[in-house]
Amino acid sequence: MAEFFPIREISTYSRVWKIKARVTNRAPVREFTTSTGAGKVFSVDLLDKEGGEIRASFFGAAADKFFELLQPTKVFTFSRGTVRVSNKRYCNLPHDYELRFEADADIAVCDDDASDDIKQVQYRFVSLQEVSKMTPPCTVDLCVVVKSFMPAQPIRTKKGADTFKRQLRVADTSSHEMDVTIWAARAQRPDEDFKPGTVLALKGVNIGSWGGHSGSLLEGGYMEVSPAVPEAATLATWFKANGDSQCHNLSGVSPGGSRVAKKAMTLSEMATDCSNGIKEGERQYYETVARLALVRTTRRDGEYQPLYYMA
Repeated sequence: MAEFFPIREISTYSRVWKIKARVTNRAPVREFTTSTGAGKVFSVDLLDKEGGEIRASFFGAAADKFFELLQPTKVFTFSRGTVRVSNKRYCNLPHDYELRFEADADIAVCDDDASDDIKQVQYRFVSLQEVSKMTPPCTVDLCVVVKSFMPAQPIRTKKGADTFKRQLRVADTSSHEMDVTIWAARAQRPDEDFKPGTVLALKGVNIGSWGGHSGSLLEGGYMEVSPAVPEAATLATWFKANGDSQCHNLSGVSPGGSRVAKKAMTLSEMATDCSNGIKEGERQYYETVARLALVRTTRRDGEYQPLYYMA
């Protein structure tokens, strides 16, 4: 066996192994209660020099022992853990398996991490146009530019915990845009980090289907502002030239404020779609990109028609 076992080769058939990996993300300690009592857990995402990624979880005493040690961006060696099938409901990494470590795990920090050639983070970007064709729920990595943002808002979760959320409208070079919500400490970053034109790399965005497609970056994800990736420079150039242009919106909003799915069509396609009949009481929403051809300022009887009214 090589000195360090490749993460991509880990499976339930791997009995004895030792990996060397960088902590690319660390979730906060989460407390829970089951029929057997109270417990706690946190997880980290690990990346090795060959690009393999896997999630590792620490429960109970292991959470107390290793949480402060496993600082994000640092490199460690790991052994004496168990392998189990990955639960894709909670894990957004592509590996089929996850690791679990107890308090007796053998974990040591590496002092030579700067020269070890392990990336700080590994992205698998998809375009928003590709997202529009996916069936939610799913998880993706995005390289996007901010078109607009909402202020951070304090909220209380269903479990009674106080946190913050912030909604972003983001776009990419596919001329598609989508709403993404970020939470907790990420949402509380300065507004300057989200000014229009800012490029973001988002890893582990959960895509939902509430009113079309929308994203949510939970605690298990990762966000980088102005990332040093090739896609960022291309996106910044695109936004400088096309930032004011209309994009196909994946996260539609109805007049009443609730989200609805909208059909992207030309005007002639809309007319054809409507001619096929709409059920009584049913509403249909469309989206198009068009040039303003005429603004009518008079009624049919010739009387002046203002462009506004007193609300």
